[in-house]
Amino acid sequence: GTAARFRLSAKKRREWTALNIPEPHLAAVLEEADLEEAAENARREEDDVRGFRFAAGLSRGLRLQAPLEIRGCLFENWKFESCAAPRLQFTDVLFRNCDLSGLELTGGSFLRCRFSGCKAVGMYAAESKLRQVGFENCQMQLANLSDCRCQSVQFSHCDFSGAALQSMALVKSAFDACRLSDVQLTGTLLNGLDLTSCAIEGWSLRGEELRGAIVTPFQAAELSRLFGLVIREGEG
Repeated sequence: GTAARFRLSAKKRREWTALNIPEPHLAAVLEEADLEEAAENARREEDDVRGFRFAAGLSRGLRLQAPLEIRGCLFENWKFESCAAPRLQFTDVLFRNCDLSGLELTGGSFLRCRFSGCKAVGMYAAESKLRQVGFENCQMQLANLSDCRCQSVQFSHCDFSGAALQSMALVKSAFDACRLSDVQLTGTLLNGLDLTSCAIEGWSLRGEELRGAIVTPFQAAELSRLFGLVIREGEG
């Protein structure tokens, strides 16, 4: 077995505590395993994939199906290639430095999970439910999180350039120092979200989504251009 520990910085811990985002509940010792083998054993025994560490491996063409549940596991430097895991439930799972690009996670359920330093370009997780989940330092370009229901979710230092974030429900959630360039936000209400630390430009939305969002004067000027407004300094 391998000891698995995940520690947040003091600043990040304060931010996530404020959003009620606890750390994943991982055992002090996790058993090394291969994901495909562990999933097959769980399916055969009608059990969960529980208490494993999947490290420095590759899953190619793997399809995991509900009612399989992954609980209390660590994925570290794991690459998913042409894989799908629709409608799976993930509880107390940490993804660290993984490649999730193109992974299909449609309709998934994530509780007390972390994505740290992951590459998730084009990841498709639309219609998923996320509760007490943290993303930090992740490459999320072209990802699809449309129609997701997020409660107590923190996105920190992530790049969402070109991502689809439409019709999301964001409850007690936050974006911190994220790149939100050329994202699709139609139907995602941003009321109460502090976006002042984020890079925002080229948004696709109707306009009512912005009501109540917290932005800087510079960002406000950028957003106004989306609707054809011309800002002119007054004379005198």
